[in-house]
Amino acid sequence: MDQEKACHTLPDQKTTVILTVQSADGLQSHQIPVRRGMPFQGIAALHSKEVALEFDCRKADCGICLFVAVGGDCLDFLSPPTSVESDYLKAMGCTVGERLGCQTRMLASGTVRLIPA
Repeated sequence: MDQEKACHTLPDQKTTVILTVQSADGLQSHQIPVRRGMPFQGIAALHSKEVALEFDCRKADCGICLFVAVGGDCLDFLSPPTSVESDYLKAMGCTVGERLGCQTRMLASGTVRLIPA
């Protein structure tokens, strides 16, 4: 699939997509099939060994669930940032690609890198 293609043109949410999770040091990675549209909180709960992502506030307040979007099947393989997530990322000076797991859903196959706690 073309990187420039928007994910909203992909099939319905029953489609399975592949989440590749890289460790913070990049030395390990795991591929996890997930339902398109699944929230990261659910993915982390179901796959806690592969996705060592913690959640505390669940409302874009604490930043404990911060990760880096590395790339995917399309330009926007993750859901767009919510307004509260955008506010948090801006206030904390986060870099391009950093996202909050509590506010993010998988739209297409892609890779994320965990950030050390």
